[in-house]
Amino acid sequence: MAHSFVRGNWRNSDLSSPIIMQKSCHDMDILLWLVGSNCKKISSFGNLSYFRKENAPKGAAARCLDCPCEDECRFDGKKAYLPIKGAWPATVLTEDQTEEGILKALREGPYGRCVFDCDNNVCDNQVTDIEFENGVTATFHLSGLTNKMHRTIKVMCENGDICGDDSEDYITVTKYSSNYLYEGETRKVDVNSEEGFHGGGDYRLTMDFLTALEHKGETVEIRSGIEQSVESHLMAYAAEQSRVSGQVYYMDKLRNSKPGEEK
Repeated sequence: MAHSFVRGNWRNSDLSSPIIMQKSCHDMDILLWLVGSNCKKISSFGNLSYFRKENAPKGAAARCLDCPCEDECRFDGKKAYLPIKGAWPATVLTEDQTEEGILKALREGPYGRCVFDCDNNVCDNQVTDIEFENGVTATFHLSGLTNKMHRTIKVMCENGDICGDDSEDYITVTKYSSNYLYEGETRKVDVNSEEGFHGGGDYRLTMDFLTALEHKGETVEIRSGIEQSVESHLMAYAAEQSRVSGQVYYMDKLRNSKPGEEK
């Protein structure tokens, strides 16, 4: 959150896009794939509550290397980037991945700015409620304040639920019990752990694309085609418009509208 959406390229929606579009179109895509139905309507609430000037420690400087509060600040640039030099996201700061190179980038570049004194305006928390055309409902919660960068999911069904964490290599399946004295049946199911960016998604999408090229003119199963990608981005757009306007957005009207007539 601090790297990309407070100090970094996607900190300001006027210069790039809202955080729910930039980061969470992936989550909308996952929900579309799981539910197997397009979105019917969507509403969203959120704001920028923490990474603001008024929350800066007393006496904080505009840049980390000049700041007397570095010892107690977990967002200090040296703490964030020096221990991981040579790896993402330290590699974004500079090609010179020595300690001297990173300190120079912190002194001169955007990633050395105080997180409470940037030109950021995107949400650091957002909740989105979704109803799909097949009647399934979902709630998506985006939080910029977590201990690790990961996604969790809980799918609640008639007779049990499925829980997942994309930082783990298994999902948990629980069968509901008949009473509170019995905990129910729970088992872990191992899943393949893919290497590469976006949890291996970049590689799989590339392979799907190459397969489609090799079988041009034939029917080929694409795990995430352009239709789903457009729909997930429309959902993210509608969620942000709902957050700003305070209104529920109906997707049919949005899909068929001209700019400015989306509500």
